Amino acid sequence: DLNKSVLKLQEAVQLIPNGHSGKPSLLSNLRNSLLRQFERLGELTDLNESIIKKQEAAVQLTPNGHSNKPSLLGNLGTLLLRWFEWLGEVTDLNESILKLQETVQLTPDGHSDKLSQLSNLGNSLLRRFEYGKSVVDLENA
Repeated sequence: DLNKSVLKLQEAVQLIPNGHSGKPSLLSNLRNSLLRQFERLGELTDLNESIIKKQEAAVQLTPNGHSNKPSLLGNLGTLLLRWFEWLGEVTDLNESILKLQETVQLTPDGHSDKLSQLSNLGNSLLRRFEYGKSVVDLENA
């Protein structure tokens, strides 16, 4: 049951200290469950109060240079794009682009995730072009 999953993950997050190396991954898993719950029930409180905050916390708790940092940033960037698509707040779209640009910069050329990260950044830039008709965004996409 999805609700039980969310409750158990929330309980685990409360029990694990911030310095623990597994906490960012646990927060990301909680974010995934909350996102599924939002998609199923459509309750904005799930999205607003929990999902973005959990992913931001996962990013902040992951040290710079850690191999998971680009992936966590990329997840946050794509989540902010979805948030923009749901709520229409251009600040979320702009933040999505910033996070995805950082993701691309942190990922070495030749890394297996680089292509999908570039694609995600291109999608966010394309959405901003569609929203604001800036030729610069279209060229960057």
